Amino acid sequence: MRLTFKGLDRTPDPAFGDSLLGAVEHHDGGKMILGGINQLYLMGTDNDPAYAILPAGHYRIYATRGPEFSLEQAELNVVVGNDAVLEIASPVRAVATPGFISADFHVHSGPSFDTVMPPAARVATFVAEGAEVLVATEHETIFDFQDVINRLGVADRVATITGSEITGEVQTDRTPYTLGHANAFPLEVQPFAFRRGAFANENRRWREVIDDLRARDAVAVIQLNHARRDDRFAPDGDAWDEDWTGDRGSFLDHLGVGHSFNAGIPITEAGNARLVERDSVTGTRDIDFDAMEILNGSAKEAETALRRDWLSLIAQGFRLTGTANSDSHTVWEQVGMPRNMVAVADDTIQGFAATEIADAVREGRLYGTTGPLLNVSLNGSGASASMGDTISGAQATLRVRVAAADWVDVSSLNVVVNGEIVLTVPITRDELFEVQLSFEKDSFVIVEVSGEAGADYQAVYPKLRPYAFSNPIYVDANSDGIWTAPGLGG
Repeated sequence: MRLTFKGLDRTPDPAFGDSLLGAVEHHDGGKMILGGINQLYLMGTDNDPAYAILPAGHYRIYATRGPEFSLEQAELNVVVGNDAVLEIASPVRAVATPGFISADFHVHSGPSFDTVMPPAARVATFVAEGAEVLVATEHETIFDFQDVINRLGVADRVATITGSEITGEVQTDRTPYTLGHANAFPLEVQPFAFRRGAFANENRRWREVIDDLRARDAVAVIQLNHARRDDRFAPDGDAWDEDWTGDRGSFLDHLGVGHSFNAGIPITEAGNARLVERDSVTGTRDIDFDAMEILNGSAKEAETALRRDWLSLIAQGFRLTGTANSDSHTVWEQVGMPRNMVAVADDTIQGFAATEIADAVREGRLYGTTGPLLNVSLNGSGASASMGDTISGAQATLRVRVAAADWVDVSSLNVVVNGEIVLTVPITRDELFEVQLSFEKDSFVIVEVSGEAGADYQAVYPKLRPYAFSNPIYVDANSDGIWTAPGLGG
């Protein structure tokens, strides 16, 4: 479990772990201050801390283990010079998710050049959060958490996939604004190679790096990371700031050359067309990723733009899987939330297979969430389709069951067809929602569920809000056996 300590009656929140390792530096009036965090992480092993030093005061403590579990609370009074025993219930499973395993495809620790958090501490935070599959995506190196997991004795609680974050940093004549960032996994560590086998990427286009990945491991997937910095881009006329270059790590802000992707016009038009220029030898394009992040940590300012870009690309026939990841570097950044719920044949840690996760990502068999838990299907003509599947026929019944622990609010459901919200309805946890949909042409259907961040939710996830999105179910409306992209404008 993860324990979050909140001060009551004017007692400040405590700060644990205020050493250089795992702490972060932040600015306060021009000063650099080292600080810890008001949380402790328990793996349920002998490696867990048995005590903590707290200033005198009155505290409320929250115990959580991710959105599938209950949220427990207790209060504690600490008196100077005395011990106080914390008695708090262990979180219990509140929502069953059969057929799904939870995964974070974007996790950092000490091997990354911008992170000082020890790998053992990162594993502890991940296990405490109840997430099940940790994808190692250290910048510019390939790292495997398995030895750390084995040493900590938690191999029955967390699985890991070895990967890398391809991190363009150098501005060159060929890529004046770099490549941005993308994760590739699973990968094999090459212990005697430069950067343990990480890809060469500077002064190259994505299509070349993608070809390298395919040549090395055809099973591996590549995920475009945090492709927008914020939501400055509106797909209509003069409001579109196409020459704003944003952040070097946000590829769709600059496309490597200094103008942004415009989600409101076809990808083949000037500006966007760079994405679909084929390599003269391999035929690969810069857009040939398998997935892209829609949720990246607590970066809410970019969510609207990323969602719009993703829906535009799907509408134009690019079946990129939308993902939700923490991009956690420090102890301050919540690991395992947002998370992906991946549809698998065996949803146990013991039955885990990295290749099955990779296949599920490629095929779109997952949803992203910060709390609501989904079951989505389209049903018609004697067939049923789930995320990533294609169903034939001009009519189908959409079925959505929304589950959530009692501390995670769910209140609104959007039905999205061909990138446009066609229906918004109130929803409650454990409700089965059904609606008949008709399709005039080949289409895709997505579901979004959201709720309010109540006081308890904010206490344990202060920078998030309850939200979940499904990946598309595709509709072959004319039943010709081919899914034809509907194009922009639905």
